[in-house]
Amino acid sequence: ELPCTFAQRYASRDPNTGAAVLKVGDYTEATKTFTAGDIKTFNKISGDDNPLHDPDDNSAAQQLGFTSSICHGMFSGALFGTAVGSTFPSAVLVEKSLRWRKPLYVNETLHAHVQVTKVLHGRKLVYCDLVATNQDGVVLIDGKLTLLIKDLSDSANESDNYWL
Repeated sequence: ELPCTFAQRYASRDPNTGAAVLKVGDYTEATKTFTAGDIKTFNKISGDDNPLHDPDDNSAAQQLGFTSSICHGMFSGALFGTAVGSTFPSAVLVEKSLRWRKPLYVNETLHAHVQVTKVLHGRKLVYCDLVATNQDGVVLIDGKLTLLIKDLSDSANESDNYWL
């Protein structure tokens, strides 16, 4: 069976029990352009007013060797939660690790891709790799996340590996 999107799997859950299936290789994606207005809003909400993130003044970022002001790492990293939550509403993100390889600049587009690498049916856990690229296909972020899916179907055909 070919991998499916999270949205396809969620739409095909059991009509009687609501049980859902996710399999190794399944994936979800989200894309967003991070505008100056978005970054200003995140500055205000988070209280992180580090001058590196000031879209109206590139000087602090340039003094540290960046081309211009950069987006907050945690703001860009939130796109992975968007990818999962908007397509598989019963998934709860319980762990996420991110590594920023390159900065995301103001007005760049980020494309987040999340792919299932392991499913522990008995524990209702799904492990995923993640990667985000900019509009030029350059990898900016990679990492891993773990989802808890309480309505994940039990699978008699697969044995769980309880040793992580």
